[in-house]
Amino acid sequence: MVNYEFLKSLDQEIFLQMVRRGIIPVHIMDWITVYDFYLNELKSKTKVQSLLSSAEYFNCSDKTIYNIINFMKK
Repeated sequence: MVNYEFLKSLDQEIFLQMVRRGIIPVHIMDWITVYDFYLNELKSKTKVQSLLSSAEYFNCSDKTIYNIINFMKK
């Protein structure tokens, strides 16, 4: 099971409790949103186009999106 699947499988309340206790870093919540957007973009675009449009939408570098994708796929 990859990180993304694990995080999505957690009950919402348990996930929030783990964030509050510092077990899961707060930025992971943002990363899930970014990765969801990227996956949605992949439905109609290539990987590179999806990565670049995600970076533009979230106003961050393509390297940041690349790092998020790699983390979620681990």
